[in-house]
Order: sequence, then C-alpha cells, then structure tokens
Amino acid sequence: MAVAAMALGVNAQVLKSDFFAGYTVGEKLDKGEYTEKGQPIITGQWDQAMSSTPVTAPGCTVGEGLTYAGYPEGGLSAQFGGFEEGEKGAHTSVYSLTDGKEYSKGVFYLPMLVNFSKVGKGDFLGLCASYNGGGVRAKVTVQKVGKAGIQFGVGLMKLSEVGTEAFDYNKTHLLVLKLDYDTKAVSLYVDPDLSAGEPETPYVMVESDIENELKHAIRGVTLRNRNGFKGNIGSLRWCDSWEGVTAE
Repeated sequence: MAVAAMALGVNAQVLKSDFFAGYTVGEKLDKGEYTEKGQPIITGQWDQAMSSTPVTAPGCTVGEGLTYAGYPEGGLSAQFGGFEEGEKGAHTSVYSLTDGKEYSKGVFYLPMLVNFSKVGKGDFLGLCASYNGGGVRAKVTVQKVGKAGIQFGVGLMKLSEVGTEAFDYNKTHLLVLKLDYDTKAVSLYVDPDLSAGEPETPYVMVESDIENELKHAIRGVTLRNRNGFKGNIGSLRWCDSWEGVTAE
C-alpha cells in the first residue's frame, strides 16, 4: 500500500512521517482539491478538503522547519496566516492517509511541533474518518490567555476540554495527540519529557460519551487556517506506540 511504502521500515512504530516531502518554502500548501464525494484518494500531498460551500479564505503556505530538543522528526512546516485585513473565514487542508480501515483499533499518536505568534480561539488540526477531510473525530485547539500566553485543548467530536496551564507565544512546543480506541479517549500531551516514556497524566483528555464515541477508522489529517492565527506547525508523525514519537 502507499502508506506502507512511505513508512520508516526500520521503525515499525512510525506509520507515516515526512508530511511535507517535495515542498519548498513559500509555496502554497494545497497541491490539489477534493471537489466531490467518491473522488479517488490523493496521496502524498496536502489538498483543499471537500467543502459544501465555496472556500474563499486562503490556505496555509509552506514555512521553515521547527525543532525541539530530543524530537527527531524534521522537515518543513505549514504556516498559518495570509489573511488580508478584514478577511474572515477558514480554510481546511487535508493529508489523506488511507482509504482503508487499518487505523481503527488500538492506540495511535500524532506528535507535532507548533509555534504561534498570534491565536484566536478554535481548532487548527484534526483527524478525520474520511480521506477528503470530512468526519472530524479528534481535534487540537488553541486559545489565548489574556496577553500572557496560550492554552491548548483537545476535542472528540462535539466534546472538548482545555488545559489549565498556559504556554508561551513565539516558542516551539511539542504536542502529542493520542487516540485510544481501547478506552475510547482522546488525550493531548504538551512538551513531555521525551527521556521518561509516556507520562501517566496528559495535559488534557476527553472521554467518549453515548453521543460522542471514538469509533470509525482515521483516514486523514487536516490543518485549519483561521483568521487571527499566525504561526507554524510541522514535524508531524503518525505512530502506533509512544516509542514511535522518539524513534530516530
């Protein structure tokens, strides 16, 4: 399969890496677009997610890479922003992982590096049940805390929670989104100690309820470029173990 071909063979825990392969700094992130249901999967690139309404907001552009001590994933990043003064809305891009059901059982991790200079309030990354960007199951959010800093949050369908600890602007943070199909919970770790194994307690967590249950396979990763957001996100990985977060 295409996903298997892109995996790191020596590290079986890393299912997908190098999400920005083939890009150069300054170009538009979207290389294509999903325009209708049933459109075949587009692999190996970011594309405008399918939308029921016309999208006028700008998509992300490609920026320089981010680094975090002890985290080995490199590469370029997606850069939020690009809105004209007074321009509103949001633009969703999707990286299609698979059109199958292999990511529907067990535990999965999506580590990433983020660095924000400005935020509003809302989600900026999602994991979707459709490879065209639909059916968001889990998401990562951010919001400002006065002028002092930012707080991250996590969502599971219509459920969401925000952590209490605030973090600095203009600093690169390591976020690790965890999907646990066994306990039906979605968790987020922020700046974990990578030398100590998986922390016992996440920064924030959401557990399933009757109406919002973690189920269905994950097929795509989305980035949402929102008005009022400036910063970068990069060094994404898709893993099936905590060891995959730190694997060289």
